[in-house]
Amino acid sequence: MLGQCRALRLRCMDLVSPLPLPLPLPPLFAINLPRVTTETLHLPLPVILPALGTLLPLINFGGTWHALNQPSDKIAARPLRSGLPAIIVLVFDTMLLALSGSKLHPAACEFHDKWQGMFQTHDMTIAKIQNKFSCCGFKKPHDMPFPFPAKGINVTTCEVQTGRNIGCADVWEKQEGLSMAFLFAVGGVLVVWKVCFVVLG
Repeated sequence: MLGQCRALRLRCMDLVSPLPLPLPLPPLFAINLPRVTTETLHLPLPVILPALGTLLPLINFGGTWHALNQPSDKIAARPLRSGLPAIIVLVFDTMLLALSGSKLHPAACEFHDKWQGMFQTHDMTIAKIQNKFSCCGFKKPHDMPFPFPAKGINVTTCEVQTGRNIGCADVWEKQEGLSMAFLFAVGGVLVVWKVCFVVLG
């Protein structure tokens, strides 16, 4: 019976992930992209989201591989102790799914406040965002752009020098939406993976 459960568990994991075990590094690299994007573009996100999106796939892959290599008699002798770590990780998987889902449609004021704060402190991240998305300023090219206004520099400098005539707000917000959609999908896969593992374990 234990052998049949073990075989079913392997089939279930084959359904939710095309990657053979153990291969934690490729998915970890992919999941790490939202964290890198968040840090590079200063997206107004809770730090815990990219952190969970980076760490949980590695924990899931490593934990699953470890559990599958445990002797069946050892698992049968201590079912609660064997299953408790998977249940705990399932809670964090669900947290990633819920938090990323709540950020799929972020409030526009969060972006405005973040941009305004960077503009007031002369944060060079604004220049990175403008260069990445070929835009100037926030809502409009003259709205808090880089180069920051100073002697001989005014709010039209970015538009005049680069020829860009759109603001960065829309594309910047879209980038967060893409990152959140990616993390939401990751959270969904991890929850299905873990429920399958716990139920069939």
